[in-house]
Amino acid sequence: MYGELTGVRSARKHIGWYVRDLPGGDAFRDYMNTLEAAELQSRAVADFFEELAARMERMPQPVAGIQPDMALETME
Repeated sequence: MYGELTGVRSARKHIGWYVRDLPGGDAFRDYMNTLEAAELQSRAVADFFEELAARMERMPQPVAGIQPDMALETME
């Protein structure tokens, strides 16, 4: 819709928002900001969530009132 260059840059912003409160989200966002191709972004997102799934039984959820990078608990 936007073309490769603009689409990749727009995707960085949205992907960053989605992963920011997840374990490893800050580091992943930094890595995502280095990728210049949609195919690389897609693979990186899949790899990130596959690794997260391998480490956790459930997707973590931020604890209310606490900084997201300080504490996470699993969804029930």
